[in-house]
Amino acid sequence: MLGYVLLTFRVRAEDGQFAAYCDELGVASCGDTVQDAFRAIEEATLLYLNVLNVIEDGGERENRLSP
Repeated sequence: MLGYVLLTFRVRAEDGQFAAYCDELGVASCGDTVQDAFRAIEEATLLYLNVLNVIEDGGERENRLSP
């Protein structure tokens, strides 16, 4: 089955850096600038989703991405 998932990235200043979050997946990252933080959270989220693809046999992807 094909579909899509809407994810929200948010960035905030924290301890001299910018912390980035994807609440829907529980992924976090950081960067020295807002742009770096957004790039880092995009990369971390893609890595997370690729890992879910690898362990698809256990049904983890469906558990994480079900409404």
